[in-house]
Amino acid sequence: EEFCWASPSRFCYTSTFLPAQMRMIVQDLLDLPDTGAMAMLMLESKALELLYLTCKHLQTCQATAAIKPRDQRRVAELCEILATPAGGKLSIAQLCRHFAWNEKQMLECFKAVTGTTISSYRNRARMQNALRQLQAGEASITEVALNAGFEHPSNFATAFKRTFGFPPNLASTVRTVA
Repeated sequence: EEFCWASPSRFCYTSTFLPAQMRMIVQDLLDLPDTGAMAMLMLESKALELLYLTCKHLQTCQATAAIKPRDQRRVAELCEILATPAGGKLSIAQLCRHFAWNEKQMLECFKAVTGTTISSYRNRARMQNALRQLQAGEASITEVALNAGFEHPSNFATAFKRTFGFPPNLASTVRTVA
């Protein structure tokens, strides 16, 4: 609200839940280097993606407002768990048991709050981790693909390009320090 109606004193998304996709894009924007044509292109594409998701989020704000604050907190906790390597391997049934939450209700609340499914959220987190590994030069593309849960590097390359718009072999040229 501070950003919409007043002059903001600081950037902060802790007082209200920012959907995971938007949070990742904002973090990517904040971490982009200042120079280079590729960085400027990435900045423009991330800004457009953030604008699209913001408009989409505003359309669904009424649905989110109907969700209880307790459920919104549980979705935030669920996002934190899913972002961990161990959490990415938990089944929906295991997550339901962990939160003592009805499966249908959990899936609906997650979608309403984050704007995406648990599967899409996991995939995005997995690909973000893969991007960080490739940029750090920690492992080869094959090793990163296997760490990300892909059996074949070609499937990983396709998913990576679909997610970021460039192939994994160019990941080191696009710097987004995590």
